[in-house]
Amino acid sequence: MRAARVILVVGAALLLARAVLAGHLGLFSDEAYYWMCSRRLDLAFADEPVLVALLVRGGTALAGDTTFGVRLLFLGCSALLPAVVWALARPLVSREQALLAAALTLALPVVAATGTLATPDAPLLVLAAATLAAFERATRTGARRWWVATGVAAGLGFCTHLRFSLVVFAALLFLLLTRAGRRHWRTAGPWLAAGLALLGLLPLLVFNVREDFATFVYHLHDRHQVGRGPIAWPRHLVEQALATSPLLYVALLASAVAAVRRARAGDERAGLLACFALVPLGVYFLAAPLSDISHNYWHWPQIGYLPLLVLLPDQLTAWRDRGRLLRGAAVLAPALGLGVLAFGQLDLATGFVGWVPRHPFAGWSAMADAVRAELRPTRVVVADTYIAGAELSFELDGAAEIYVLDHPVNHKHGRALQYRLWGLDEPALAARAGQEVLLVLDEDTTRRSDRTAWDAHVRALFSGLDGLRALEADGRSFELGPATLAAAPTAGS
Repeated sequence: MRAARVILVVGAALLLARAVLAGHLGLFSDEAYYWMCSRRLDLAFADEPVLVALLVRGGTALAGDTTFGVRLLFLGCSALLPAVVWALARPLVSREQALLAAALTLALPVVAATGTLATPDAPLLVLAAATLAAFERATRTGARRWWVATGVAAGLGFCTHLRFSLVVFAALLFLLLTRAGRRHWRTAGPWLAAGLALLGLLPLLVFNVREDFATFVYHLHDRHQVGRGPIAWPRHLVEQALATSPLLYVALLASAVAAVRRARAGDERAGLLACFALVPLGVYFLAAPLSDISHNYWHWPQIGYLPLLVLLPDQLTAWRDRGRLLRGAAVLAPALGLGVLAFGQLDLATGFVGWVPRHPFAGWSAMADAVRAELRPTRVVVADTYIAGAELSFELDGAAEIYVLDHPVNHKHGRALQYRLWGLDEPALAARAGQEVLLVLDEDTTRRSDRTAWDAHVRALFSGLDGLRALEADGRSFELGPATLAAAPTAGS
């Protein structure tokens, strides 16, 4: 199919461009933090399971402790996703439509953009698609090997992010609520898959039993303290239309409606796809008013679009056959998606429009250079936030001991506990009371409303702050200089 080949060629070119960008764009705070996790591997971490840290560790083992090394295996996951979507679609649609579904994976911005950065999204999408592909075959054929594949993929998915639980929930709903699904309970398949999936969840459960279920408390409660309110629903729809590109979003929603209609008419495969699509899309839509205004959630529904990609070629074909206006929309939809993706990546690389914020990626190398120049006589650095601490840890790569203070942003992003476990937080500085350290304050991270209280907190911990000097780098403001730990600090002092 000519359209599929065009999308694949353009998508492959964009993937190559994203690989170049991954090697030149500085890390943002989450990526630097994951790099720290990769150097301190555990069963899980305070806010995440272990797989992201393992992928960072593998990438840096292959390409060194560079920005490209940190992102290498995430780019690999992004490159692998079209093949997994093709495998999902092939038993359900024609070869041409399966190829187009795979190609459209590269044109859907919220899906195609993953992998440029080292975040859970790229492995989460691949494992969600792999779980769905195996589950579809398992429920259609009953073959034990596909139930095993379902369990293995789901187990790895549980090692990626708690969002993966919605994939398993969708599978459970299909097995409970549909006649086609219920018949499998009399076989060993679902039980075998469930056992293998729980093996993947076990490391996270063990860690959380040990740490009072901190990961679950953070994701289900702590990060949702200031909700968006009812205005979140229209905002959610606008965000999703921008994240998927408007025409593709309409086509995806139309595909979901068509899947429900086909399921009600007795098409159990359409029912399966609808279940896996509507569970995550519906949950995130209904939960939008509860989502915290200070966090980004626009990318979370992305796993719900994967099953709809299988049905999307049929929807675009239907548009093409229904008059000039819809025929034009069918052609423009993937083109607009590719355009939005290209524009977003170009803006990330250059910042010429500012639609994609570059601030989180900028200024860290200059800050690290300034820190290197002042490391002697001390080799102990104290950063005010986990953000500055993680970035300095990556940039300095062992050249200094780096601690972080008990800043509100550490709790807001669920990382305060992890720094306590690593022995790199305020209480860990108690043994260095009276010593001179190099203090680094990231002025841009502290909110204005918190500024007075935070400045008082820093003054209570350190003396000699008059020697701090200001530094401006790539639009980011720092203060740094020698300071003396005036007393043994305690969290919240």
